[in-house]
Amino acid sequence: MTEITGASRTWEIFSNLDPEEVCSRTNVLYDKKSGLYSISSFSQTFHVDCRQQKVSSNSQVGKYLLGFTDYFFDLSILWYLIGAQDIPLSGRMVKPAEIEGGQIFVKGAHMLPLETIASQYNDNPNDFLERCSQFGGKRLTLGDVSAEFHPFPKIPATLILWFGDEEFPPDAQFLLDSTCTKHLSTDVLWSLAMVNCLSLLQSL
Repeated sequence: MTEITGASRTWEIFSNLDPEEVCSRTNVLYDKKSGLYSISSFSQTFHVDCRQQKVSSNSQVGKYLLGFTDYFFDLSILWYLIGAQDIPLSGRMVKPAEIEGGQIFVKGAHMLPLETIASQYNDNPNDFLERCSQFGGKRLTLGDVSAEFHPFPKIPATLILWFGDEEFPPDAQFLLDSTCTKHLSTDVLWSLAMVNCLSLLQSL
């Protein structure tokens, strides 16, 4: 599991790794000729260039995701490549608050904007699914409407919505595979979850 560190130090750690070993752990590709790693995130292809210390994408959505500089999305890719382990998914989805250090997800300014998502898409499953599809979200049969994302190859995430009625307000829940902390620190998982949630609220 990789702890958050500064950008320069993160690139230094990453550049010293063996590409073959990285690919065997993380389900990413490496091109020896160009020296570029290719990783899929939210169904977009990102390229990691150790020589120029740069993460890039040719797609509009990919560039949009890299714009989440406040949540260090580009460095999250590096932290995944550094820390991901060669282990299978458990298939057991958990609330972020249930993981080690997970209180960061449910307190103060760190809270995921789940109430806002629930309100915005209340009784609008088609709008929700259309927006999810832009980021690789695949429809599930949980709740009133739900979708599964792949922020990284070994970090699946599920977002479930329940529509409101006269008795209950709309609600939303964000879930991660229980193995997530084997690959990334809780701080990085929080950043990734925020990017996932905010991508459903902000304009491209």
